[in-house]
Amino acid sequence: MAYCTRAQIELRYGETNITAFAKMGESASDATILARITAAIVDADDAIDLALGSMYSVPFTTVPTRIESISIDLAASFLYDSSGVVDWGEDGEPRNRMSFAAKRGQKWLGKILSGQVMLPVADADKPDLAPAVVEDTSSNETTPWVDSW
Repeated sequence: MAYCTRAQIELRYGETNITAFAKMGESASDATILARITAAIVDADDAIDLALGSMYSVPFTTVPTRIESISIDLAASFLYDSSGVVDWGEDGEPRNRMSFAAKRGQKWLGKILSGQVMLPVADADKPDLAPAVVEDTSSNETTPWVDSW
């Protein structure tokens, strides 16, 4: 089961925008647009599962609202990135609504991994392991694993 739907992504970011992102600047059939949106949702859900799989039983049997929201933001940002639009700030960082959406999703995943936020999940999905940690050899500290993608 996907963590979000096309309708939810379109509700948050607009049907016209999502369709334009999925067209990738070209003429695309409805089937191609649907396939690209579906692929973005799968990619977003895979990223969530990869990040949280050490703490929760994934995929979630009942999708927490926060996970649904993260999936919506990541899927939309993946679609936008695939559309080929280049809009970088003077500092070399992307400056668009979708890059902020991706960062928001990554920030929430980081809070979940660090234990700052616990998800309200079904018993079957409850965490049974401590957060995965990696050693930062430059400072001899350990930090929760969160990569930006």
